[in-house]
Amino acid sequence: LREKKIALKIFNENISFENGKYWTRLLLNPQREKLQNNLKACLARFRNLEKSLQGNHNLQKRLMYESALEEYIIRGDAEKVNISLAQALREVEESDKEINYLPHRPVYDTTRTTTKCRATFDGSQGNEKSLNSNLLAGPKMQVDSMQTLINFRRNKIAITADLSKFFLSCGVKEEDRDLLRWLHQDENGEIG
Repeated sequence: LREKKIALKIFNENISFENGKYWTRLLLNPQREKLQNNLKACLARFRNLEKSLQGNHNLQKRLMYESALEEYIIRGDAEKVNISLAQALREVEESDKEINYLPHRPVYDTTRTTTKCRATFDGSQGNEKSLNSNLLAGPKMQVDSMQTLINFRRNKIAITADLSKFFLSCGVKEEDRDLLRWLHQDENGEIG
């Protein structure tokens, strides 16, 4: 209960609405330890992903995934950090700045009419000092499904809506963005 109150306090103190988008900080536990440098582990997973998408038989899947990642940047849900892999490796070794890299992988659903491929980011990375383990859960904010069904039966007319990419419509304030970095290969084959 105490953790949920702290999470709600952090959220309420940091939420803002700017340029048609909500912005907030991550709900980081105030008593957490600094995240460990995970760039090399993330790079190994990225290289395995790249190997799995190589070859002509995977060309369509690779293009779908690259397009899904690029869409994040075009929509403003992510921003490019224009540094080379060598610079990134130096930065995490030499800087006191807390930096975390999120491994990612594609999820394909060809039965969908809209988004057939999306990226899934792994904030847990299999260790106890991961980003996920340092985030506060916060209170449950979703409406109870049973109550929603009951409400549909109360009136003659019901209205529903599909919120496209709702999770991405909330931006992360600049102070926490270095904890959400991910690797991407550009058109020249450079990883950054």
